[in-house]
Amino acid sequence: MGMSIGGIASGLKTAEIIEGLMQLEAVPQTYLKQKQSSTNNFVTALQALNAKVSSLADNAKNLTTADAFSKWTTTVSSNHASATASTSASTTDLTFKVNHLAQGRSALTSKVADAQTLVTDGKFTFTTGTQDTDSFKEWSIDVAEDATLSDIADAITKGNSGLRASVITTGDGSRLQLTNTKTGVAAGQFEITSGDGSVTLQNLKDAQDAEIELWPGMGLADSIVTSSSNTFTDLAGGVSLTVAKVHAADDEPTSLTVNQDTAAITKLASNLVSQVGQVLSEISSRSSITTTGTGSNTKTTGGLFTGDAQARLLTSQISNALSYPVDGKSPSVIGIDIQKDGTFVFDEAKFTEALTADPEGTQAFLTELGSRVEAVASAASDKYEGSITKRIESQQTLSSEYSKQIEDWDRRLKLREESLKATYTAMEVALSKMQGTMSQLSGQLSQLANLNSSS
Repeated sequence: MGMSIGGIASGLKTAEIIEGLMQLEAVPQTYLKQKQSSTNNFVTALQALNAKVSSLADNAKNLTTADAFSKWTTTVSSNHASATASTSASTTDLTFKVNHLAQGRSALTSKVADAQTLVTDGKFTFTTGTQDTDSFKEWSIDVAEDATLSDIADAITKGNSGLRASVITTGDGSRLQLTNTKTGVAAGQFEITSGDGSVTLQNLKDAQDAEIELWPGMGLADSIVTSSSNTFTDLAGGVSLTVAKVHAADDEPTSLTVNQDTAAITKLASNLVSQVGQVLSEISSRSSITTTGTGSNTKTTGGLFTGDAQARLLTSQISNALSYPVDGKSPSVIGIDIQKDGTFVFDEAKFTEALTADPEGTQAFLTELGSRVEAVASAASDKYEGSITKRIESQQTLSSEYSKQIEDWDRRLKLREESLKATYTAMEVALSKMQGTMSQLSGQLSQLANLNSSS
């Protein structure tokens, strides 16, 4: 690059002149940068919209699944038990009493004179569960010759058999207290199978199943139900009951009620309307026109989606999906209304009333609305073929093209600036030489004049 000498000879402000010329030369690049900036802003807006539309599609699709409305509440009238309901539950009204809680065997050994009396061939062995059942298993623990009773107890407890052991020491000796954390008549059993036979077990509590009596007082033959754990799975179909306390003889029976969770289903409808509102609001806010200034200085600015055909089409499609009748009935019959400004409102009381009066019909109505909204939202937001997704990709490609063009202009402007600097530098050098020549000529002419005057 040539070096500019800044108008030393010409007196011109060459640096400022070059800067001004470069600004003119850069006008096309400045325009490209503005276009790229607006394109990137548009992409960001589309991505934000796409995220909301995708979320709407997912939630609307949930309304079309088989278990969408299989939501249930359980009520237990006392602290003797608690209950949960799965999607396969149904309306239930049941009374019961808890006769027994499930427990594993707990036993105390006789006094243990020496830990080795429990060991055979360097091993302490025991079984859990009941023979001839799937719960039966044999266990073996290696025991050192100098192991203490506490060492054996620790090894038992740290194992994964479910058996827990502790050493109980009294004034006349030590005993092991053993408890099976697995419950039920079968799984809750255990036996020590090693040792010299001098140590015996005395039960503190027997292994037993949990037991409840349904419809107490009626004396029905099939009213007794047992479980190896304190949870009765799929009681009444899809309902699991966990017992926690035995009923005393004079306690009132506990009632279990299972009803459809109307609040949860109402929330599904409310969420659909709310998410549709979020999408429409996103489009509306980015389509609004703002006016600033007054009089001749008034300036009107449109939003990123102002005049955008795709945004208008999506607004129309989603609004139609939620507002058009189903089997000749307006969505307003289940509490979904469209306002004059195109927004939707949800009337919870009206929906609950419709759900109570006609559960199946109301659910089918909501499913149809969800299906229509999901179809529109998925077509727009699908991560591969969605119309918004495709639009984002095309705009990102356009932004990349702008980047390439801007880079080309960077190179072009750099060469142009170097050319201008070289031209002005050459001009300054030429002017400087001319000024030097003129100075010499002036000197020579002055000498000639002096000679002539002296002669």
